[in-house]
Amino acid sequence: MIWIPCHRSHLDYLLLSYLMKRKGLAPPHIAAGVNLSFFPAGPVLRRGGAFFLRRSFAGNKLYSAVFSNYVDFLLTNGHPVEFFHEGGRSRIGKLLVPKTGMTAMCVNSILKRRAENTFFCPVFISYDKVMEDNSYARELSGAKKEAESFFQLVRSLRYLFSNYGRVEVAFGTPIRFGDFWTDYVSRIHAHGGRGFQSIEREPLPSTLSSLRPDFDLRDPRVQAMVRELAKRINQGINACATASDTALLAAVVLGRSRESAESHDEMDAQLCLQKVSALRRLIERCGILLGWAISAGETDDSSTPAGEIEFITSNAPQQAVVEEAKKRSVDLVSSAVKWGFLQTRRDSTGRSLVKPADTAQLNLWWYRGTIFHLLSIPGIVATILERGLLQEGRGSAPSRVVSILALESQASAVRHLWEDELFWPETTSTATIVSTCLQIFEELDIVIWDRENNSVSVSEKPESRKSLQWISSLVRPEIELYSVQLGAAMQLSQEDSLFKRDELVSLATRLHRSAFLRGHLQSQSQLSSVFGGRIFDSYSRAGVFVSAEGVGMNIVYSQLANLSEFLQVERWRDYSL
Repeated sequence: MIWIPCHRSHLDYLLLSYLMKRKGLAPPHIAAGVNLSFFPAGPVLRRGGAFFLRRSFAGNKLYSAVFSNYVDFLLTNGHPVEFFHEGGRSRIGKLLVPKTGMTAMCVNSILKRRAENTFFCPVFISYDKVMEDNSYARELSGAKKEAESFFQLVRSLRYLFSNYGRVEVAFGTPIRFGDFWTDYVSRIHAHGGRGFQSIEREPLPSTLSSLRPDFDLRDPRVQAMVRELAKRINQGINACATASDTALLAAVVLGRSRESAESHDEMDAQLCLQKVSALRRLIERCGILLGWAISAGETDDSSTPAGEIEFITSNAPQQAVVEEAKKRSVDLVSSAVKWGFLQTRRDSTGRSLVKPADTAQLNLWWYRGTIFHLLSIPGIVATILERGLLQEGRGSAPSRVVSILALESQASAVRHLWEDELFWPETTSTATIVSTCLQIFEELDIVIWDRENNSVSVSEKPESRKSLQWISSLVRPEIELYSVQLGAAMQLSQEDSLFKRDELVSLATRLHRSAFLRGHLQSQSQLSSVFGGRIFDSYSRAGVFVSAEGVGMNIVYSQLANLSEFLQVERWRDYSL
């Protein structure tokens, strides 16, 4: 068994071993970064099953060979292994694009032994609060990462006397390597070996037991399979995600437009709890209909109709909802205040008001990032529908009826662009996700679904449109980040036809800062520089940005056909600093 958790905190190293021990299972040997080998932590961790690896093996063939043989020794002798294939703790909350070094070593060991019954198990770890969130926020603001040391360990002892809420560990469906191999080989054959035509090699056998003894482990098809396996593991991690109370709270208090009457100012605490409860039920409902093992915490009845989310835009007290929220998260607001995430006060009428603490904005963005892929399930579809409504006031009023096929086409384009943001299971089609969202929106009386004509329209009720706007706001920050960078790329293309990565990220950051200060954006300006490279890579992978003879990058406008409206490209094409 090979355990692969997401990596949120240094506590991740301890949690799985603790759980295995409690359940009577063998604790795994854990691949840990060499930065944790300092005294006295190193010797203690090593005796607890840790073995340390360098960040890079480049240029050191001996070290690489010794380490690979040690991994092979562990797996050959049946020892469970744990490693974090993101390569380090996520500073943004979201899953990082996996590094494949350790995965490749494990796969090589499996192939040599034809060990079909080796399992890769995805693990999602969710914290109400991580010890390192303040250091993550400082790093996102530009501070240099503080190296782990004895003195840092001593300072961290104070955390032992603090209550940081709950930690939830969820296990995804284990991936049996023999089955994965068979599926991968069948897909290669089905596509006629596309991508490998220039390689004159014999076809891969459908079972490991049929591999030739002299099979070359450096075969490019194996390397491609390792990348596919790593991606599938990330998808498995996200498919068993648990939304912590802090993540839900962060999504609610950050998911508000700075251009609205609400602004980023204070929010009624009771309404805040109502929206947290609504978001919890919305996520649970999506999970049930999609068949994913995602969770947003315990509820009284997980099969509750999604219609109970209807209060999300209402300011009127709803006692049943408030009581349910209190029972699920008795100390949610008080804990958030204690941890420095929220500020509270009472107004002249005695109402309790909350707002994000000025010093904790980036902390909250981190927690929101842990569930962004869950927020995006309804958020993307709601945004596409809302964009259609915005078009009604421009020129001749277009039809309010949206074709399901057009909706699926746009959602598919967004999913492709955001593939590394979402890591949704590829076994779940975009059509299934769209139909799931429409079913929930129909239950909420947000849309009218004409199944006979395969179309949908948004309800005329003001409450329904407010609900749609609230759901779409859950993904607005990412839309802003991607839109601003694309607008910056268009501006650079107009000036010089080509642009470079660093030049683009720099301009996008300046545009973002200018728009944020003018109140035109919801997402903080620091996020543009933090996510700049990640966004650029997404555009490049999606074929929107392409290299022009190694000199610079070009925009392929044909790739934006189903993205322009979603990203509101025209808004940023000519935006001035």
